[in-house]
Amino acid sequence: SIVNGSEAGTATASRPAGSTLLFAGLYWGGRPPIDPAADAQVTVRIGSRPPATVAADRFDTELFGFGAVADVTDLFDGTGPWVDLMVGDGGTGTWSLVTAWSSPLEPLRDLRVVDGLVDVTDARPATARVSGLSTPRRGPVNTTVGVVSHDEPAEATAEIESGP
Repeated sequence: SIVNGSEAGTATASRPAGSTLLFAGLYWGGRPPIDPAADAQVTVRIGSRPPATVAADRFDTELFGFGAVADVTDLFDGTGPWVDLMVGDGGTGTWSLVTAWSSPLEPLRDLRVVDGLVDVTDARPATARVSGLSTPRRGPVNTTVGVVSHDEPAEATAEIESGP
């Protein structure tokens, strides 16, 4: 799932009942970077826990603005099915939290989180290739693609290619 924050900095994240968190990635960005050292970290408060400083695992200022991403999976240990989330500092104009869950109520799926920080325009689209997925020999392959963007609404399409 994807939870989008804003300059207000708050949102509510949820998880399926009985599920296990596999991944939580925090993405933030803005235009232009005012102080790259400061913009590369944010303050995160999950529920009623004390605020934590999160440093970017990847930070890019070669973009039209800047983009950052951090794995925050550990911050969500022990949280309930609904949790309030606040993200601030770091020049954050917008931020998004991407989560992946394993649920005993859902069938097994092959899941990939592919991320990167790139400038994309109508004239210069981006492509992400994913290989090695486990797919059924027969029947349709249903895909879901989500895109995190800053400043502009994003759209994504998926093309499935089968190989030998």
